Amino acid sequence: MVRAFPPTRHSAVAAVRSADAGIEARLRREAQVLARLEHRGIAVHDIGALPDGRVFYTMKWVQGERLDARLSRPVPLPERLRLFLRIADAVAFAHAQGVVHFLFTGR
Repeated sequence: MVRAFPPTRHSAVAAVRSADAGIEARLRREAQVLARLEHRGIAVHDIGALPDGRVFYTMKWVQGERLDARLSRPVPLPERLRLFLRIADAVAFAHAQGVVHFLFTGR
């Protein structure tokens, strides 16, 4: 987590670990596409470069438990369905905007 100065909101940061031009280009394209989507389940704010040149993007900080951790324990069916519907709503919104996401990790 990082804080803007003055602190206006909490953010999470995704950055590439190495200076791989192909990965950086993909991350930049992904962030630019996601930042255009206005949906409560899609939370990219901004994109930039670190002093060493690596690309990063910031996302809304979402407090809570990772999905994979939550589903590693018994979860009642109604709660599983609520989680599924929240995810499906965001994916359907992205699809309606012409964006297809190929990888879901639950993290």
